[in-house]
Amino acid sequence: MKRKIWWLVVVIVVALLWLLRPLPPVQPTPSGSSPPDESHFPIHPEAETQELSHGHKTEDVFVLLHGITNTPVQFRSFADILFARGANVVVPRMSFHGHEDRLTDAKSGFTAQLMLDEANRAIDRAKLLGRRVKVMGLSVNGVTGAWIAQNRADVDTVVVMAPFFAVKGMPDWTIAPVARLFARLPNIFVWWDFRQRENLGPDSLAYPRFSTRAMAGVMHFGLDVFREAASVPPEARRIVVVTSAMDQAVSNDRIGELVTFWRRSAPGRVESYEFPADKNVPHDWMYPGQPDQQVETVYPILLNLLDHPVEPAVSAPAGIAR
Repeated sequence: MKRKIWWLVVVIVVALLWLLRPLPPVQPTPSGSSPPDESHFPIHPEAETQELSHGHKTEDVFVLLHGITNTPVQFRSFADILFARGANVVVPRMSFHGHEDRLTDAKSGFTAQLMLDEANRAIDRAKLLGRRVKVMGLSVNGVTGAWIAQNRADVDTVVVMAPFFAVKGMPDWTIAPVARLFARLPNIFVWWDFRQRENLGPDSLAYPRFSTRAMAGVMHFGLDVFREAASVPPEARRIVVVTSAMDQAVSNDRIGELVTFWRRSAPGRVESYEFPADKNVPHDWMYPGQPDQQVETVYPILLNLLDHPVEPAVSAPAGIAR
């Protein structure tokens, strides 16, 4: 019996060591890489990549990067505002998102690598449409935005919004083992809301379930960004990090650590803004159809942050820190 228990312990330890071994870093693939073939998955026509162009190169061009299980519809209202203000706008659809079947299993093919490559392709496209490229990324694509801020000197401004580096309340030391474990365990689809299940947001094109492997991959991607930010200054000219005090999805403490890294290595180029608790701004603050949405508060503040960098000598609006 003791020998059987001993061998069981050995098997468990070896299995854990295998599951928790380091993952390869997420790096952009060589230029010329193409998106995956989704021709056999019907995509909702409203969920396709959006490009709002004035027909000529504008001073500013925006790339808006939507969140996981969502679609470009998440940014459509805000994109219209930017377009009306004279900018060209690109809102790319992430691969395996926006399928007509909202319960599709195809989203298990989504990876952080795809997310990064698609964002880079959108930026390269945007450079043909405007003189100053400005990027805004939300949630999982807030992590992509952080990578862009860290690595792309050809981007003028990056607005990193509620980046998903870790789940709210998650200790830093657990991020790497959790990411490694769930990246290798069989994929599970989890309901965003176990009570509503597939009825969550019936008028939305977003999926009501997320993939555990996809979320683990994004957390791992975030670790890569942190390692780089801890030792190398960011490349983007200006970085704005936006959070909400009432965000129940992501760790604002972890986001604050990244801001600290950037301010040390790039003084004067990094700003942060937090929507105060009394505004009750949800994690997805971009889609007007989101329950408890506060777009009448959020949109003007985001536009103000885009237009008016906060200077140390200027009295800043409540919530803005330099």
